[in-house]
Amino acid sequence: MLADSLDATANDIAGGMAEFVSSVVAVPRVLADGSFTPKSEAPYTAKIREHVEHRTRGHERLVREVGSWLQAQGATVTTPHPIDLKITDPIEVIIEAKTVGTRDPLYAVREALGQVHEYRYFIGPYDAALAILLEAVPPDELVRYAEEYHEVALLWWDAGSLSAGSRGALLLGAAASSRLDPPH
Repeated sequence: MLADSLDATANDIAGGMAEFVSSVVAVPRVLADGSFTPKSEAPYTAKIREHVEHRTRGHERLVREVGSWLQAQGATVTTPHPIDLKITDPIEVIIEAKTVGTRDPLYAVREALGQVHEYRYFIGPYDAALAILLEAVPPDELVRYAEEYHEVALLWWDAGSLSAGSRGALLLGAAASSRLDPPH
C-alpha cells in the first residue's frame, strides 16, 4: 500500500516536473528474470516547465502554535536556524515542521526525514531524538513507516491539539503525553 503510494509519487514527480526527451530507446529497469539492467548513460534533454508558486505563512503559524504548546507543557523550546523547533529540556529533540496542504503527507515526511538526519549530523547534538511535525493527520501506515522503520517520531497538530504516534508520545514525556490525544 505505502509502496504503491511511493511508486505513484515518483511517477507524479517525473511526469509533472519535467518532460524528458531522449534519443535512446528505454531499457526496462527490471526484467522478468530479475537481472541487472541499469538505465542508459546517454545524455538527454529535460524541458522544465516554468510555474508560479503561491505560498502562505502556514508553516510559521504551525511552528509558533506547537512551540507555544510545548512551552506550556514545561518544555524548553528554541528555534535555531535552520531547525524549526528544538526541545532542549527535559530531553533534546530536533523537530522539522511540514505543512501538507493538498498534497499527500508522504511528500512532507519524505522531505523531513532527510532534513532531521542532516540537522542531527551537521548541527547536533548527535544524541538528539528526531521528530517530524505535520499540520495534518497522517495515515496510520505513514506513522508506522516513520516511527518503526526510520525511528523518527511523527507528531501532528490538528485543531489546536498535538497528537503523536507511540514514539512521539514517549519523546514528549510523561507530563505532555498525558495531554496528548491517543495515538492515531
